[in-house]
Amino acid sequence: MRFIILTFVIMSGLANHLQADVVLSWGVLNINLVKSGSDNYTGSLDITFSQAINMGKIPFELYKDNQAISQLKERHLYLRKNNSASSVELKFLDNSNKISESEFAVFRSKIAVRDVLVCFLTSEAGENYTVVMTVHSDQPNYYPPLSVVPFSKMTHFKYQLVTRLDGSQVLKMDTTIAANSAIKEAYKKIPKVKIYHLPKYETSVNFLSESDSMITVGKRNFNLHPVNTPKDDYLITAVEPKEITESIQLFMDWNKMIAKPDSPVFAMEYLKSIRNNSINFFDGAKKYEILSMRFTLLDGKKLNKSYYWNSSETYPIQELSEMVDPFSVLLDRVILKDAKYGTIYIPQAFIFNFQ
Repeated sequence: MRFIILTFVIMSGLANHLQADVVLSWGVLNINLVKSGSDNYTGSLDITFSQAINMGKIPFELYKDNQAISQLKERHLYLRKNNSASSVELKFLDNSNKISESEFAVFRSKIAVRDVLVCFLTSEAGENYTVVMTVHSDQPNYYPPLSVVPFSKMTHFKYQLVTRLDGSQVLKMDTTIAANSAIKEAYKKIPKVKIYHLPKYETSVNFLSESDSMITVGKRNFNLHPVNTPKDDYLITAVEPKEITESIQLFMDWNKMIAKPDSPVFAMEYLKSIRNNSINFFDGAKKYEILSMRFTLLDGKKLNKSYYWNSSETYPIQELSEMVDPFSVLLDRVILKDAKYGTIYIPQAFIFNFQ
């Protein structure tokens, strides 16, 4: 029965003569659905290959009259290969609007340009929602200089040595732990090192410098050309609570563009109104205030200019509006404000890609 409905929807087209009051929001995509019959709503959209891949990693939200429809009786996502009469169902997690990791692996290995994705949803009230998405190529083809993956969550250190701009250093550690005593005593003998006590401190990066000229993402190193320097002391005081830094739900939202931690390739048109939109950091539904971070522009051709920013400044994005060729914006050194921990350092980097 599902196959018959899917074939009918794709072959016969979708009604669009009524005003949409239902929206399917999936990452950067907002798809309007219109009423096409009693208790039936339909919508369609052309999407790029990179947008389709990004969809597979994040949950969708369904809204009717600006109210989220949280209770769904049925969720189905089908992948119909180009020139194929059959389709493959990609199963959602139980009581979730996100497909599982194993289903995403299948999705990523199978999806290609000109394939069709069909999403069927049924609410507890018996209303049916159908969305058809046709996959197109990202044109012109832009291959980001790197793919940002979640940082290693296996390695933790009991101390971190931060090198300041003036060459002095700060050793962050829990000075009451016996296992740290040898390191503490050794650094006490070095005049330029100050020891900063942080209870139960652990870190995923035990050496940081405020004047880095290189950034390491995964196994790749990128030389940086810093345009300015940090104007705050957040790296000294920030902690890394694992329930936040190791959450699988971390993402950044910039004018509805999502990086989690990598992103699809967005059209340059998104940059037109970006100056008036803030960059937001989320752990699932919880939003955090960003106190500071570093912007790095990557295009594989020019100097990798990096800009340190804090919340008292405007974003260093003037150069973005002047970019013509495809490029990426890498965000790292993210410091968050938190009521419980004060300041939190996020070791994860995030990337937004544009063409």
